[in-house]
Amino acid sequence: MVKERSEVVLTRLGRGKILNALRSQRPWAELKALCNEASPKVQLVLPSELEALIKNRVAKSDVFGDKTKKKNQKDRIDNRVVLSPSDISIPDGIFKQGSDELVRQIPLQLIGQDASGIVVLTSSEATPYLKLSKPITKKGLAILILDHSHHSCQGLGHVLRFPCKCERSGEPIIATARLIQLGCIEITRNVPLSPTCVDEVQTSVIRILLYRDECNASWTEVIQRPVKFVLQQLNLEPNGNGNPVVDVWDRQFLDMKLGKTKPALSDLFMVSVRIQGESQSLVAQSGSNAIYVEPRSYDGRSPDSSFRVIWLSKVDKATAITAMQSTQGETSLTRSGARFGLRTLSSNAEAIHTQHKANIPYLDTSSVLKYIAGPFPYRVTKEGLAKLFGEWGWRARPIQPRGRSGDGAGIQWEIQAECPPESEVYSMKHGDIIISEVGKKKVSETVKSDVLASAKTLAML
Repeated sequence: MVKERSEVVLTRLGRGKILNALRSQRPWAELKALCNEASPKVQLVLPSELEALIKNRVAKSDVFGDKTKKKNQKDRIDNRVVLSPSDISIPDGIFKQGSDELVRQIPLQLIGQDASGIVVLTSSEATPYLKLSKPITKKGLAILILDHSHHSCQGLGHVLRFPCKCERSGEPIIATARLIQLGCIEITRNVPLSPTCVDEVQTSVIRILLYRDECNASWTEVIQRPVKFVLQQLNLEPNGNGNPVVDVWDRQFLDMKLGKTKPALSDLFMVSVRIQGESQSLVAQSGSNAIYVEPRSYDGRSPDSSFRVIWLSKVDKATAITAMQSTQGETSLTRSGARFGLRTLSSNAEAIHTQHKANIPYLDTSSVLKYIAGPFPYRVTKEGLAKLFGEWGWRARPIQPRGRSGDGAGIQWEIQAECPPESEVYSMKHGDIIISEVGKKKVSETVKSDVLASAKTLAML
C-alpha cells in the first residue's frame, strides 16, 4: 500500500509541505501534524493496519516501544562540533612572529631547535610540550590546542579565535584554540594596524504582547499579519527617518496559560523586536490598544534587570489602572495571562510594593531562595504565615501549600525568602516545624560553539 498511500498524501498535502517536513529535525512528527491539520484528516496508517501490526509483534514476542529512551533523555549525545588537527589548515598571513614577520603552519614532525611557525595539536599531543621549562628554539614557535578547555592546559597561554580553512568542505571557518609559546620570539595574530569597523546605533529589545480579549480589531484579520498590526499600533513602521525596527523574532500564538496553540484558538500573540533608540516611550504605552510592552535584556533572553514588576493580587484591568494612577513614581501596566501588575525601575520597586502589598514582605527577586516549611495546621493562611515570619524577623513570603506532611500531622508550604532563616527548626504550640531549602533546578545552558562555519561545514564536522 506504500505507493498508493504516498500518492494520496502527495495529492492532499502538496509536495512543498512534505519536503519541508522531511527536512525538519523530526520528520515523522511534522508529517503527522500536517496530516492532522488537513480537513478531512489524512490517515498515514489505518487503524486496521496498526492492529494487525500489533498482533503480529505480540505473536513474535518482539519488544516494541522504548521505555529506556524516556529515562535516558538527559543522557543525550553532545552535538558540539569537535575539531581535529587534520580538519583545518591555517592560511599564510594569519600569524606572525615579532612585529611583522609572518609565519606558516608546520606539521608536528618539524618541531625542533630550528623550527619556526605554528603547530595545531590536540591536548593529548601537546602534553609533552606543556612540561618544558625553557624554549625549544630561538625563533618564533607556538602550538594551538584545539580542545582548549582540557584540564591539562588550563592556566597556560591564552585562548583566541582565528580564521582557517576546513579541509573536508573547502570552506573558511573561525575556530577557537589555546595558543602556547614554545620559542623565544612571541607568536601573535597578524591583524591590520587600522582595522575597519561597522557603524553601530543604540538599540533596545522589547517583547510585545497583543491580547485578544482587549483587541477591538477582528482576530481573524489580526492573525494574518500580527507583526504588522502591533507595529502599526506602536508607530514603529518605516518613516522618513528610516526603519525604527532592526530585527523581529520569536513570533508565538499562546493561550492564557502561555502555552503554544493554533492562531485561531489563541488568546494572545507575542513577538520580540529590536528597535533603534531607547524603549521607555514604548514601555509607557503598555496597556493601551490591547498591547503590553516588556523591556528585555540586550540579547532578548531575559527581562531587563533595571526593571521590576509588582504583581497585583486578583484584580481586573480597571483596578490595575487605578492602582497605577495612584502610585507615586513612573510605572507602566503589565500583564501575564490573567494577572496584572505594575512595572517600575528597580530603585522604586520596594516603595511601590509596600504601597500596594504592605502585609507581604518585599523580596529582591534576583537573589530569592526557595524553602519547604511545615507541618503547619491545616487552617493556616498566607496572611497568618506572613505575620509569623515577620515576628521571626525573616524576610520571607508564603507562596502556596505543597501537600500534607509525611506523618499527616499538617500541611507543608512553599516559601520564598531573601536569606536563610535563623533556625531550621522552630518549636510552636501545635508542634515542631522544619524549614528546608529546595535546590535550584539546573537550567540547561545553550552550548556555545567554538566553531563558526556554514551549515554544510558544520554538518560535515
